[in-house]
Amino acid sequence: MPANDFFPIFNRKVYVNSLIFASVYFCVHLFTLNIPSEMFFDEVYYIPAAQDYLSFKSDSNWVHPPLGKMLIAIGAFLFPWLGIIKWRIASAFFGSIIIALSYLFSTALFNEKRAGFIAGFLTFCDCLLFAQSRIASLDIFIAFFMLLSSFWLYFYIFYDFANKKKERLFICLSSLCAGFASSCKWSGIFALFFIIFSVIFLKKRTQETVSADDQRLSLYLDIFLVFSVFFASYLIPLVYFFATGGSLLELVDIYAKILDFQRGEGWEHNYLSPIWQWVLMIRPIWYYFKDLESCYSGIIAMGNPFIWWSFLVFLIFLIRDCLVLKDKKDFFLLCGYFFSYVFWFFAPRNGFFYYMLPAVPWMVFIIVRGLSGLLNYRHGGFICVLYLAATLISFGVYYPLLSGISVSKSFFRTVMLLKTWI
Repeated sequence: MPANDFFPIFNRKVYVNSLIFASVYFCVHLFTLNIPSEMFFDEVYYIPAAQDYLSFKSDSNWVHPPLGKMLIAIGAFLFPWLGIIKWRIASAFFGSIIIALSYLFSTALFNEKRAGFIAGFLTFCDCLLFAQSRIASLDIFIAFFMLLSSFWLYFYIFYDFANKKKERLFICLSSLCAGFASSCKWSGIFALFFIIFSVIFLKKRTQETVSADDQRLSLYLDIFLVFSVFFASYLIPLVYFFATGGSLLELVDIYAKILDFQRGEGWEHNYLSPIWQWVLMIRPIWYYFKDLESCYSGIIAMGNPFIWWSFLVFLIFLIRDCLVLKDKKDFFLLCGYFFSYVFWFFAPRNGFFYYMLPAVPWMVFIIVRGLSGLLNYRHGGFICVLYLAATLISFGVYYPLLSGISVSKSFFRTVMLLKTWI
């Protein structure tokens, strides 16, 4: 598809709209980002690790790669006067950028500004993204870099560039972001798998003026670039490890311990759940909870029920269309969703619901695809407006439980739709 069919849609107004989405989202967070006033859930691991970086000490949290903790530390360094908020400011910022990026990505995917608005709105209203954007944890960073990697990958796959160097710039940018995702958390390597799959199976290389040998050489070169840039960007944050006196043997020993840890032997946790349950949102996670006698105060990592459960219908239609129409862009959407989490099925242990966070933008894009199709039918616009309204209402209902705002016990019992949510 010629580049000039897409790039003009990213005009100044589109960038301004994306900035508005991000700014509003960030401001909404600031109202309650200080709740609770103490560390909660995994902050007890990541905030001390971020403090290690600020003090130029060895990372005490050796289980995960360093980049996410470095970003938390940078936020605290830039805003030292914000108290507990300084540790969460980076998460709120990157969550806001995800909103803007979802708006831009959807605009490019469907070549329509209206699709971008719907995607930005739905991503804004997802509860899991909101909860992860207000805790000093690593998952918001991996979700951002995986989405940005896919953004660049989309241009590489679906644009026809006259300049081959410019085309390879996009695959390098995609691989760079995939490496950064893996430098935040190990599951960021899923982005690398998605890139390799797309380079081999989705990228069009058949050209009459290019021989089969040249096309094969082009494929090999692209794969070489992917791995080279990925591993280079993954290793960049490790420079800190050696700068603080770490040795190669110590690094190898840490990796051996990490492999042992990731096997999950002896793991026990109330919120561990099988991967298939994540899609259905059967077991969300309470990050923070207090019984205040007459009311409850808590922060729950859950999806927007209306988005997550209605998404399954849109997913079924997408799978059907992939089988019937065999459109590569539809297949790209489907693969983007599954490559965000499907490899967890091969993990030797159960995991946590919030591991689904990188899949949220893809869920939104698939819903946008379905809603855009509805607009071609009578009353389709009205149905879309109703859908967006229901999404906003659902988000509003659960907003107090995403922000730590106290609610009555009767309200709490009403909105806990499944027993497994408590």
